[in-house]
Amino acid sequence: MKIKYIGHSCFYIESIKGKRIIFDPFPDSLGYDKIKEKADLVLISHGHFDHNSIKDIEKPFMVIRKKGNHKACGIEIYGISSFHDKNKGELRGKNNVYYLTIDGIRIAHFGDIGDISRDFPQCDIAFIPIGGFYTIDTKEALELAEKIDAKLFFPMHYKTRFVDFPIAGIDEILKDERTEILNSDIFEVSKDMLPKKTKIIIFNKFR
Repeated sequence: MKIKYIGHSCFYIESIKGKRIIFDPFPDSLGYDKIKEKADLVLISHGHFDHNSIKDIEKPFMVIRKKGNHKACGIEIYGISSFHDKNKGELRGKNNVYYLTIDGIRIAHFGDIGDISRDFPQCDIAFIPIGGFYTIDTKEALELAEKIDAKLFFPMHYKTRFVDFPIAGIDEILKDERTEILNSDIFEVSKDMLPKKTKIIIFNKFR
């Protein structure tokens, strides 16, 4: 499996069989480079503009933007409804967390989750926001990664030179001894390569 961090909360995954998945695409206006990757499946955690921009992704592709059980491109997907804030969605609405298994690896993308009071299933790879303000912060993200026993934790939705949102950067997560800086744009992993203990991956491009 290949994993590419496109920016913000957008990740691109390509399976061994060539199935291509994009999570939470953003518009060109956000500040990051235009999304050039093609997709067979696009997953949308919620309707905010910086997570819901599919207009520039080359068609055709399937889109899933709701909770429940789904099957697309031969992949089983489970969407779990959550809250975008700690007031049960009163401030920013709801958010879908997506679980899917690709190449025998269980992946979870947490979108703009703002409340981790409920229990979530375990997974091998987790994409979790750390920026705070709109979402959970680094401390809560580390707590969540531990609760779900994620072997690989990819932080997302944090402050970079590309965005001007009032969110935190990666300073706190870099203090964690489990954090590794990846100089490549692509992270490749197979089930037998998963670490026994949690490893945190930061892409150097977005430091």
